[in-house]
Formats: sequence, C-alpha cells, structure tokens
Amino acid sequence: VGLHYHADSLRIFPSPRTYYSYVVELHPNKQTTLFIADTRRSEIIPSSRRVAAPASLTAEAGGTGENCHSVCSSKGKRCEAAAFDFVNTCAPLLKNYACEKGCDYNVGEDIPVYVSDGKNARHWGKCLVTDAFPTCQASHWSTSRICPCV
Repeated sequence: VGLHYHADSLRIFPSPRTYYSYVVELHPNKQTTLFIADTRRSEIIPSSRRVAAPASLTAEAGGTGENCHSVCSSKGKRCEAAAFDFVNTCAPLLKNYACEKGCDYNVGEDIPVYVSDGKNARHWGKCLVTDAFPTCQASHWSTSRICPCV
C-alpha cells in the first residue's frame, strides 16, 4: 500500500518530494521521529520483507493516446493500478520506446509515458516517470503509456 493511503491520518503530503533510498523521515511531534520505507524499493528492507511484483505482471507498451485499460485488454489482461510502482521506472520505458531525449520526471495520472507526439514540443522524445498516482483510465493525446498488466 502506498504512502498516499496513509497521508490523511499522518497529516502529510501524499507524495513526498524528498526521500533517501525510498525512506521518508517524518516528525509528527517533537518527541517522535517516524521513518517510512517503501517495501517495494528500499534496499534497507530485508529481502524477506519486501513486497514483490505480482508474478503475472508485465509492462505493456501502449500507443499514442491509449489508456491502460485498452492496452492491457488488447493483450488479454487487465490493468492493475496497484502495480504501477513496479513499472514506473525508466527501465521499461527505455526497453519499449526510443526516449530520444532521455528519461525525466513529471507529474500526471497518465505517467509513466513516452511523449510520442511531436506537437508536444516541450517534452517530445522524453520518457517520463512520476511520484504521483497513475490511474489505468488516464491518457493524454501526446503520450504512449507503459501499463502494469496482469
């Protein structure tokens, strides 16, 4: 479960912009320091306690403007929104798209993506990852998505 599910009860921003080795340090009061580690990515979590990707997960590349429901459906699978963290990295993007201008960070529900339409001059040719919360239904006219399909 992502940090965003606990953000309200912890009274924190749901998508922290700063962390080290996928660990966030919080100070809910003067006497308490709380460390929250991403159990999918942080190397400080013992391998026996890490959360693994679903065994059936594949990172599927979509076409321009396509949402992940249609991408996964075309492969006989379904989009698993909870698995975006496992495909929201540069590796699957670089494997499936040209990424002429490299891999970069941005914010949007349609990310991770490759900006495939040249009319988007600012980002064309970039692969983008995010710390926001992608959704299966999101799409953008100028991007091609990497989707977590199971």
